Amino acid sequence: QAPAYILRQAAAQRFSRIVVATAGGVHALHVLALAEGLSQAWNLPVSVLRIEPAPEAAPEPPRRGLDALLARSFLLGRTIEIGRVTDLVRQIDAQAGAEDLLLIGAPHFGVAASHFAGSLPEQLARIHAGPMLMCLSEPPPSPPFRDFLWEANITMGVQGRDRDGVIRLLVDRLCESGVVPAELRQTCVKRALAREALGSTVVGCQTALPHALLPDYDGVAAALAVCPAGVVFGSGEAAPKFIFLLVSSARSHDRYLGALARIARQMIDADTRQAVLSCATPTDVMNALAGKPSV
Repeated sequence: QAPAYILRQAAAQRFSRIVVATAGGVHALHVLALAEGLSQAWNLPVSVLRIEPAPEAAPEPPRRGLDALLARSFLLGRTIEIGRVTDLVRQIDAQAGAEDLLLIGAPHFGVAASHFAGSLPEQLARIHAGPMLMCLSEPPPSPPFRDFLWEANITMGVQGRDRDGVIRLLVDRLCESGVVPAELRQTCVKRALAREALGSTVVGCQTALPHALLPDYDGVAAALAVCPAGVVFGSGEAAPKFIFLLVSSARSHDRYLGALARIARQMIDADTRQAVLSCATPTDVMNALAGKPSV
């Protein structure tokens, strides 16, 4: 887990809401994950303040799409767009009330310690009346696909199954290949379906990222179902064609975020998605996923 520092202590015993201020990118994964965890532990709603960078620092459209895809992989609430404003500090302060817990990200400790004076978190801490946490994080490691996905766990041409059926199929693949112990099969299925019950893991780009956290599992592993006709995950959502089931535990949090970022970087690219759909074998899929990402 990434460390979080209290910049302003809570006056009230209870919070009304969690407010996350982020400019996107893989740095934001830690603060978004923290918001999701606190939201579930405390049963609080979350609002995400999406800060648009200044024109000279604005990312290219593929990068903006990556930011959005990564954010949708977490179980969070509505997103509030903050445009290119001159007084960003007061804009963020105005969106978070005195009873809201404001979360803001920052780079790793060395950078934060050297450049805290005058930084956005420091300016916010001076004027914000409510509780505030600063989450420090380095970009998660970006492992190659072969670190967490293997041919034995890729299923091609899946059809005739609903969401739950595909998730069960992927769990079976992980158990049959020995990646997940057979005795954890039922727990894995239950946890993945319980996560879907909280909110769909469809993230756009024809991709869904169901996942299960297993207390007794060490590491990160994935299974992939390629479904040319798509699989309905929920009403009103486009049926995803690429279902990545991720299995991990709290002990492997950074590795999980790294795998998530790797999948997002590849699947946001339309050429990569088309290449995977055109593959004839799991080996072909691994080669397609290993291609250079667009962002």
